[in-house]
Amino acid sequence: MYYLLDHIHFCSLGRILVFMDTHTDRHFSLPEAASSAFAELREPLPGAGLSPEARSLAARLEKAGVLSQDSRKGRLPIEASNVTFNGSLLDQPQDAFAHANAGDVILFFASVTALLPLNRKHDFLRALLPRLSRWKAKAAPSGEQHPRALEQAQKFWRLAPLFISSRDACLYRSALLVRYLSLQNIPSQLHIGARTAPFSAHCWVSTNGFVLNEHLETVNEFRPILTI
Repeated sequence: MYYLLDHIHFCSLGRILVFMDTHTDRHFSLPEAASSAFAELREPLPGAGLSPEARSLAARLEKAGVLSQDSRKGRLPIEASNVTFNGSLLDQPQDAFAHANAGDVILFFASVTALLPLNRKHDFLRALLPRLSRWKAKAAPSGEQHPRALEQAQKFWRLAPLFISSRDACLYRSALLVRYLSLQNIPSQLHIGARTAPFSAHCWVSTNGFVLNEHLETVNEFRPILTI
């Protein structure tokens, strides 16, 4: 039995598998034949041995630090669940967004401060993930806060152009929004997705299946590989 190391995540994009290593913020893919062999590692048939292709792939992935035969080091290689989104804040008229007040500005700066200890060019994702888990653990159940989440996300995007650049990576902007909402006891989910032809990775935030910082058309081009 092979186990996927805890910092490795993957999703299916057509007939190939795309992986993400959260320790290095690196993506890689398996070609179609190798992706087919990986299916044997995910769901081995009872009483049947692995094919030579699957054994060879498992050895390579174990050497590369993707798989382990030690269950203490990882989990069963289950693919990230697909997520259905039912709308987007940015597809609504933005001139009708709620206006921010002084308290919102303070919360925005507090959110920026929470991310200052992280190096945005080195190991940002690896350092961010445990913080996201702690922030989410303190938030209320999502259904209770959905209207407030939309209002506060509107205020966030009123303030964002004043304090962060469009050149800031989507991961940083999304993490900032998650922290801004969590400071108000509002839960949200951060998604990292991938697509092929051409390959690209992207990050966005949602609450109750409603996207808060990206257009729905754009989000639907990506398959979530990790949701936090």
